[in-house]
Amino acid sequence: MEKTETTEVTHPQQDTPQKNEATETVQTEASPNEEATLPAQATPTPPKQKKHLQATAKVATAQSRIQSTNEEIEACMARVEEDLNAFKGAQTRFFNQVLHPSQQMLKAVGAKDRIFESLPAPQVDLKDDALAPVAIVKLSSGTGRGLLYGLLGGLAVVGGWCYAATQALGMPLIPETFPDVARITQSLGWVAQRMGQGNNVAVGGTIIGVSAVVVGWGVYALTKTVRGSSNLKKATQIEEDTEFYCTKKGECKAQMEKVREHIAHAQEMVEKYEVLLAEQNAALQRALYIEEADTYDQLHPHTQQTVRTIKKLTTEVERLLETPMAKHGILSKEGIEILERTHKSANDFVAELYG
Repeated sequence: MEKTETTEVTHPQQDTPQKNEATETVQTEASPNEEATLPAQATPTPPKQKKHLQATAKVATAQSRIQSTNEEIEACMARVEEDLNAFKGAQTRFFNQVLHPSQQMLKAVGAKDRIFESLPAPQVDLKDDALAPVAIVKLSSGTGRGLLYGLLGGLAVVGGWCYAATQALGMPLIPETFPDVARITQSLGWVAQRMGQGNNVAVGGTIIGVSAVVVGWGVYALTKTVRGSSNLKKATQIEEDTEFYCTKKGECKAQMEKVREHIAHAQEMVEKYEVLLAEQNAALQRALYIEEADTYDQLHPHTQQTVRTIKKLTTEVERLLETPMAKHGILSKEGIEILERTHKSANDFVAELYG
């Protein structure tokens, strides 16, 4: 007969999940307490730099700011130059095709005495000599000078010990022979005795050497500290001068942008007057050909009105071309006023045409 294997399945008791839930509750409640007891991570503070390193960093930052500011100013001046070239092109075309013929016809009928023999150059002065550049000095760490002073200090200590020993032992300061071994031995022994170490030459030499090194190192460290403080003071002044310089240059850049905007508006006015005067020139040229008049009084009243219109328009645009746009890096007040006046005259003329 085959044996039948019986497998017993043991069901978990009902209270087991309750224990687990209780355990999880305890663990959940304990977690905040555990997090609260964890030590807070302190924010790492950067190590304090030596004064010379601080000064060097300040000067490097100042140099970088000045270079960046100067590059921005140069780029802005280049854009102004491009705008001026575009304005000169429009101005040249306007002078050759419209303004000069207008002046010649007005002069022919005795309505104008002064004419432009050549085209006036745009007056834009962007230089501001009042702002001096920042003087960047080279900072020395003082290591070389500190080593020199430290060496001199150590030698002074050795010389002091030698002088004290020779005076105490009644020996002449300058030996008759060199090197005088006996003299050196007696001096070193005296130094050791002064320090309570008996007549020990090795101890005396050690005392002199250690004291010379200590004094020399102290002089070296003091020299470095003084130089570091001096460098930091200079660097702070350079930093302040750089802030002032960059602020002023930023104002100059803002003025240049205003100058660029003024040049663009002036070019628009020149192009507008080119259209207006071209039409009036054609009308006057036709009238002069038909009427064959030599003077203003001989012209037809309608033609005289055309002459007066051309004279008024040319006068306004001549003022615009002759007035400086910028002085010492600042948009000129006269340029602003003349541009506004020229704009108003053109608008008034257009309003009369369509009025």
